[in-house]
Amino acid sequence: MIRIRDISLVPGHDSAELVRAAARQLRIRETEIKQLKSNQMVFPKNAEAAKRIIYEELKQQAEQEEIDKAAAQEVIKLIDDIGGVDSVTSSSGPKIEKARKAYDALTDAQKALVTNYDVLLACEKAYADLPNPPTPPTPPTPSKPTTPSKPKDDKPTTGASFTDVPAGSWYEDAVNYVSEKGLMNGTSKNGFSPNATTTRGMIVTILARVEGVNTNGTPWYAAGQKWAMDNGISDGTNMVGEVTREQLAAILYRYAKLKGYDTSKSNKLDSFKDADKVSSWAVEAMQWANAEGLINGKGNSMLDPQGKATRAETAAILMRFMENIAK
Repeated sequence: MIRIRDISLVPGHDSAELVRAAARQLRIRETEIKQLKSNQMVFPKNAEAAKRIIYEELKQQAEQEEIDKAAAQEVIKLIDDIGGVDSVTSSSGPKIEKARKAYDALTDAQKALVTNYDVLLACEKAYADLPNPPTPPTPPTPSKPTTPSKPKDDKPTTGASFTDVPAGSWYEDAVNYVSEKGLMNGTSKNGFSPNATTTRGMIVTILARVEGVNTNGTPWYAAGQKWAMDNGISDGTNMVGEVTREQLAAILYRYAKLKGYDTSKSNKLDSFKDADKVSSWAVEAMQWANAEGLINGKGNSMLDPQGKATRAETAAILMRFMENIAK
């Protein structure tokens, strides 16, 4: 490399040419240094951008998975509502057709999550094998009935028909009540599943139905979800998630306020050993629910606010709410 201070020491060369050559080398060197510094600064920025892109992709993937699960769960429920191969009769056509249409509307990823698709196939075959199966009629546009009719073959008319609700059990009266009032249905023709959990979507759908909202649609909780969000009853998230005792108390507390019911009663929860487990946002609702006798202890002075609300517990809480508060 030519150094400017050595130009005068090079014999037989034009000094001006040497100066220009040295300047060119200097500019090349400066460009290389700038490029090196630029790479050092840009690379970390590119790395952060790549991280953000990956994060957004993972987030979108997780959200899509939740959507897929909810859509598949709706179809699983429709298939379960058929009642199994042994329950297929000439009147099963509409339910089978509804389940088939719902399944065909799913994406391939959602179809893969439908765990009882084989039951649908078996029911379709059993229905096709019936002698002269009738073409399912197109249901007429429903008018608002003065007295709601209840189907005789699909669902029990009273809780006494449920084979899994023992006579004399603490929840028998509550199951009878919610069944007769149309608040809760069975999980099968003769089953209520009292020990199964309840979802957030089920609760808001029940309340929306009480308010006269048409809760038909896909997914099954969509109408109740919209009603709850519009009225400040729920934020509408995780509709397929299991509802806890404190969440149920909060939903009913907000609904009572919406309806203008008296919500002034309040009990301190100090007598419960796990009172500190009540979430801060649910304390006021739990104090009210306990004062009203909606949610009581579960033995050993335990309130179990984070525990999942079973269908039997939900039936009992709804009966107490409707009889004692929503007068």
